[in-house]
Amino acid sequence: HVIPEEQSITLKAVLHPSPLGEVRFATRLGLAGTVQTAALQVSVDGGSKWTNLWTQTGTGGNGEGAFKMRTNSLAAFSGRDIRVRFAYSVGNGSYYAQAGAGQGFYVDDISFVGTELITTEAGGEVPSGKFSLTASSLGDLWLRARPKINSRTLPYGPVLSVQAVASVSPPVVRMTGASIGPDGKLRVAFHVVSGVAQTIDLERVGELGDPWSSVIDATLSSPQTGDYFFSGIPEDAQGFFRVRAR
Repeated sequence: HVIPEEQSITLKAVLHPSPLGEVRFATRLGLAGTVQTAALQVSVDGGSKWTNLWTQTGTGGNGEGAFKMRTNSLAAFSGRDIRVRFAYSVGNGSYYAQAGAGQGFYVDDISFVGTELITTEAGGEVPSGKFSLTASSLGDLWLRARPKINSRTLPYGPVLSVQAVASVSPPVVRMTGASIGPDGKLRVAFHVVSGVAQTIDLERVGELGDPWSSVIDATLSSPQTGDYFFSGIPEDAQGFFRVRAR
C-alpha cells in the first residue's frame, strides 16, 4: 500500500456456480504488516456489497517467498449469479508502504471448476407475460426474470437454460398424385419443395369443414431426396387428404 487505501481487482465475468463449483488461485503475501489483509471476496448483488471467502493477514515481516495454491468452494452460491474480486486492505496501525519486488500481495493462476462464466448480459422490461427473444449469436443462453412492483425490484428467480439456433424456413409441400399401390391400398405422393420438415403427417377429413385427424396406419417412405409417399392407407379411410409438414 503506497497509500492506506483498499486496492482490488474485480473479474469482469459474472459467475454462476454449480453445487460443485470451486475457485482455484495462487497467492503470495510478501512483506506486509499485521494490519494489511489480502482477501478473496464474493458479491451476490452486482458488487454493492462484498463478503470475504478467503483472507490472509501479513506477518509483520517478509512473509511468503513463493506462491501457494488455494481452493475455495462456491457451493454456498450455487444457482446464483456472483461477482468475484481480490482485495488488499489496510487497517489502523503500522503498515508497509513499499511496492517493490517481494512486497505486498500477489495473485495468479485464477481458474474456476463447476462454474459457468457469463461474459455478456442484456436485459429489459417485459410489459406483459409474454416476450420474444432474438439472440445476437447462436449457442447456449440463460434466461432469468425478476418481478417489479411499482418502483420496487425483487430478486431474480431461477435460471432457465435455452439454446439459440438458426431459424429454419417452414417447409413447402406439393402433392404430386394419388394411386393404388401393389398392396391394393391407396398411396399418396408428395414433394418437399423447400424448407426442412421435422415431422410429416397424413391427415384426413370426411367432409370439408370437419376437424382433420391423422391417418395413423399410413407408412411414410422416401424413394429419393425430397420425394415422399404415404402407403398402406386403410380402405375405409375415404374422404379428403392433406400432408402436414412442420
